[in-house]
Amino acid sequence: MDDSTTLFPMASALAQLDQIAVVTNSVGLAQRLGSALGVDVTLLSGHYHGDFNSCTGPQVTRALSHIRADLAVMSATAVLSGQLFHPLSEYVEVKLAMLAAAHQSLLLVDHSKFGKTATHAYGTVSDYQAVITEHQHIRRGDRGHAWPRSPCRDGRHRKACPVMQTLFETPSTYRPAAADLAAPVPPVEAVLFDFSNTIFQMIDLETWLRRIGDAAGRLALLEEDGALKEISRQLREAFQLPAVVARREGRDLSPERHRLAMGEWWRHVDFLRGVEETAYRELTAPDAWLPYSDTEPTLRALRDRGLRVGIVSDFAWDLRIHLARHGLEDLIDTCVISYEMGREKPDPHLFLKACADLGVDPRATSWSETTRSGTVAPPPAACAPTSSPPNSASGTAA
Repeated sequence: MDDSTTLFPMASALAQLDQIAVVTNSVGLAQRLGSALGVDVTLLSGHYHGDFNSCTGPQVTRALSHIRADLAVMSATAVLSGQLFHPLSEYVEVKLAMLAAAHQSLLLVDHSKFGKTATHAYGTVSDYQAVITEHQHIRRGDRGHAWPRSPCRDGRHRKACPVMQTLFETPSTYRPAAADLAAPVPPVEAVLFDFSNTIFQMIDLETWLRRIGDAAGRLALLEEDGALKEISRQLREAFQLPAVVARREGRDLSPERHRLAMGEWWRHVDFLRGVEETAYRELTAPDAWLPYSDTEPTLRALRDRGLRVGIVSDFAWDLRIHLARHGLEDLIDTCVISYEMGREKPDPHLFLKACADLGVDPRATSWSETTRSGTVAPPPAACAPTSSPPNSASGTAA
């Protein structure tokens, strides 16, 4: 399995299997599968890329050359006219090595990857026994999705790579019947929270800037008269620039997209220009996000009442590090995060995945999210809204 976050939802299903060996260059996948009793995980070591939380390089490809796997499961950053693309050549080499090391191969790509390109082309969909996507059955001749004729491994040609809709019976297949929708709403069995500005908040601006200044040797600049006010003004104005707005589109779908979006914003701010990497480290540090004063009491009260609790959040890194930092990880039963799923809210698949993880009917699940205007956001389909108003002191739903 490669390092694509598209594969992360498979981890919970694979963890249920027995006597299976998984070889991956993804630290995230290795962590998710490492505790499963029936799964033997081999993590390929090499040059570590923090943005992708995975390894590449000669050590990885050399190790793969000595492995023979039954199945390779991979994804692609972009697919255009059947051609696959990735922005980094190092990852292309790993994907090709995995393909060569496996008897059969599957390609998992969601609809957002089609019709796009990246820097490096490295093969076609016809190199795989099946392509797995969602919703649409993509046929030869579909606009932007035409599969080129390409030889199979046995030398024969085929018109198109067969496409499956789902590999497993996933939560996205949930479709309530008319009778279910007409039935009375069942008692609440679980509560889903957003993370940012609902149960956790980022440290205040001045604290964040001072941490950056200390790490980058710019602390003295913050002592100048009106410095904090001027930085705040530049941040607000830069946030509205067309280039910055464009970068925000889909930023929480992956760590790399989020990093680029933040960098585009911060380069327009004098204090942050040139130290964007330092600023990003301080943004994503475990102690950079704090729970509201009522977060822990609320979570414990829900646990005491026997309710299951989950988080569904548009977030570009593993928010579990912030839960762990404050000792709250045991109060959360599941986290469904946009960058791991390759989807952003309000996509119902995120909420349905959380309900499936919790083992509850979506109609018996309450959803709580505080919007910028200080109101509880409308719930996704099949989830009930919270009835509690936002906390006036913290801005989070009680």
